[in-house]
Amino acid sequence: MDIHTYENDCKRISELTKGRIDNILLLGGEPLLHPNVKDFLIITRKYFPEISIPNRIGIIDLVTNGILLHKQSDDFWETCRDNSIRVVISDYPIKIKHEIIKEKAKKFNVELWMYSEKRESQNPGSSNQWMKIPIDTKGSHNNRKSFGKCFLGGNCFQLVNGKIFKCARIAYIDLFNAAFDKQLKVRENDYVDIYKTETIDEILLLLTQPAPFCRYCNVDSMTWNNEWNASKKTIDEWV
Repeated sequence: MDIHTYENDCKRISELTKGRIDNILLLGGEPLLHPNVKDFLIITRKYFPEISIPNRIGIIDLVTNGILLHKQSDDFWETCRDNSIRVVISDYPIKIKHEIIKEKAKKFNVELWMYSEKRESQNPGSSNQWMKIPIDTKGSHNNRKSFGKCFLGGNCFQLVNGKIFKCARIAYIDLFNAAFDKQLKVRENDYVDIYKTETIDEILLLLTQPAPFCRYCNVDSMTWNNEWNASKKTIDEWV
């Protein structure tokens, strides 16, 4: 992501919301692969210094798989501390250097959330399983029914290059199309252009409406207990 585009988008949303956002998650891919990750942390806090609850600072999460976390410089941890960034490690069953990471977070007084540990304590074995909503490349499903049944809709909006998408699948379907030579189409009503809307209420109203793209999601065939494995990059993992 281009840092200047991101700053312009943060400035625009800050203007619309008066800087009051409950929770912002900096996601990937893997955000620690970005050479300027510290700048994203600083910019995010700059434009969102608080939330609507008086005297309480808003939560900004850096969500990482943790693989590169133990290699981060002191400057990275200082940036997290100085900007009140919470580091969240995703619940993938992979080997990371937990103890080194915990020691660094403690040393620099950075809040660290090991999501895998919390999830495992509530539901043992759950981090070794995946949820899958199959993609119907023909787009033959009723988009309103799919949207109504999907727990992703309204749960994790994605800001990408001036557009807020109703889910990550819509935001990054271009990668699926390129990998498997498909033509799943994203329409104007599948996202909200933050530069074409005038109020946050207008944005929120548009985001609660079913997306035309939901016709590609076979929510009725959603499965939860899929065994975790590294991707083979084959289309059957998606459809």
